[in-house]
Amino acid sequence: MFNAPDIITKINDIAQIYRINDLQIEELEAAIQSLDNNIFLDRMEEDIIVRWEDILAIIPLSTDTLKDRRARIKTKVIGQIPCTYRGVVNLISQLLGDTLSTLIIDTSAKNICVYLWKTHRNDGAIVEALCEDILPLDYTYSTEVNWNDHGFLSAYRHEELSMHTHEELRYF
Repeated sequence: MFNAPDIITKINDIAQIYRINDLQIEELEAAIQSLDNNIFLDRMEEDIIVRWEDILAIIPLSTDTLKDRRARIKTKVIGQIPCTYRGVVNLISQLLGDTLSTLIIDTSAKNICVYLWKTHRNDGAIVEALCEDILPLDYTYSTEVNWNDHGFLSAYRHEELSMHTHEELRYF
């Protein structure tokens, strides 16, 4: 019960209100815990597992444990995720052309690094928005843009380069 002065808790109506509030708080905490468990495939409760099995048309075996049923659901769901290495590379190529330099996926750290080469100013933001939409929520991502450097620009004569500003040469 909520810590209240004795004089208040001796009033029957107020004591009853506190008991009802305490009960509602316990129910709310249990609902929050259940919701937290059911967000992740690895911790789903049985009623949510049954719902997923209905959605995915999975018929569980009578010998399946909850762990087996979760694994079967996870396998089917992961098979439907459009986020694959090739899929991400194709999406970036469709959006930006041949600006993708490297895509590194570290599954143990759940991190994806996208390295872009010679892009326009907003290409990094476009790739970040794409990553936000298509990558799994438990993965982090970063984008790095590799601009034109001295080695690349040394192939041109000074007269050619002097017609452009430094900012223009960055995206040359």
